[in-house]
Amino acid sequence: MALSLAQSDVFFFPYLYQNSVTGKLRGIYYDMFTAWLPYANSTRIELVSVPDHDEVPNANGVYGGVVGSVVNGSAAATIDDFGYTPDKVKMLRYTVPQINFGQFAFYQKEQVVNDWTLASFVVFPVKIIAIILAMIILVRAVEFARHLVQLKLEIPHKDEHKLTSSLALLGSFMLYLMYSSAFAGNASTTVMMPPDTVSAMVKQLKSGEATMVLSDGFFSPEAIMELFGRPQSEIGNFRIVPDLQKLTEMLSASTPQNKVYTYSMLYNIFSSNSTRSAIKCQLQTVDSKDSDFINNNMQSFAGITLEVPYPVTFYFNKKRFTNGQVKYYNKIVEKLYDLEKMDGLWWRRYTGKAKQTFSVRPVNPAAAYAPLPISAYNSIFIIAGVLLTVSMIVLIVESTHWKFVNPATYGRL
Repeated sequence: MALSLAQSDVFFFPYLYQNSVTGKLRGIYYDMFTAWLPYANSTRIELVSVPDHDEVPNANGVYGGVVGSVVNGSAAATIDDFGYTPDKVKMLRYTVPQINFGQFAFYQKEQVVNDWTLASFVVFPVKIIAIILAMIILVRAVEFARHLVQLKLEIPHKDEHKLTSSLALLGSFMLYLMYSSAFAGNASTTVMMPPDTVSAMVKQLKSGEATMVLSDGFFSPEAIMELFGRPQSEIGNFRIVPDLQKLTEMLSASTPQNKVYTYSMLYNIFSSNSTRSAIKCQLQTVDSKDSDFINNNMQSFAGITLEVPYPVTFYFNKKRFTNGQVKYYNKIVEKLYDLEKMDGLWWRRYTGKAKQTFSVRPVNPAAAYAPLPISAYNSIFIIAGVLLTVSMIVLIVESTHWKFVNPATYGRL
């Protein structure tokens, strides 16, 4: 007897995918249900393909898509995961949380610009610059005081001993900083721009300036009207891309002139096939804190808490399975597929690498510049400080005992 599992028209590696060579199903979810087959009185898994995921019911409170197929008995359980909601929990049996917490949100490519700021030209940390400037001022003060002593002693001095302009010296110093910075490859500063708001995203989607890509049919016709202002048949900037790797590549190709957005679960973004290239850009969530705009203009999303993590589960048909059978499934998950093993052991087994998250940032290129720590200049500051202290002591002695100084000797010094 086959265990029929309802699935929307998308595979997401490494949880559920089709081997490109053999055509057989593989993945973490597939292994979990395979281990449970004896307790489900089944011998094999059979997928029931359903066009729509349908996380929320329609206006009449009726579920279609994956959940609807399990409710009406055309499938025994979901292999798509869903959030816990009171209505689904009443209609169906449910499991312990799967994978990691889900987080539905709109996503876009992280926007960065190269800006010419004063910080772009500062090679040294601020503390080091402050110390150097303080030393320059003290040295010039000592030189000026010595010049006054020379005047009191009526010692002739040559033109080359005239006081050099501190401003000119400071200007030369800053010019050196800029010159060094250019060679350090730091002529401009990369600034991360804040994410777009939901209202700004909707405005761009309605005007056709931006594109929305989805991995499956997440959006109901009502949601499409709210986002695009017209039915799907009239939209040219809305695409369904079941291959999550291609979807992430489209997000990475987004530009300020042609932005690309998606709406998905957080972990789905990183479920791209390891045989292909990794995500080539950093992603960020679209700012959805404007609850008034969402409640007034996006009724389809008003009941969904965007950007807030929540647990996800599989649902089982109540007539087909007993609570005892579901408990056996939970025991398998708790012993072999808990959240830590899911994100660690099993993810690495299928992908050969650690799971990527938003916190992972690419390594800075070799040309990038990092200022030296202030401790690197300790010896220079100590020597300069000692010499400056000695010169100030000499100045004090000269100022207080100038009457006893031989002008001829002073001139030779």
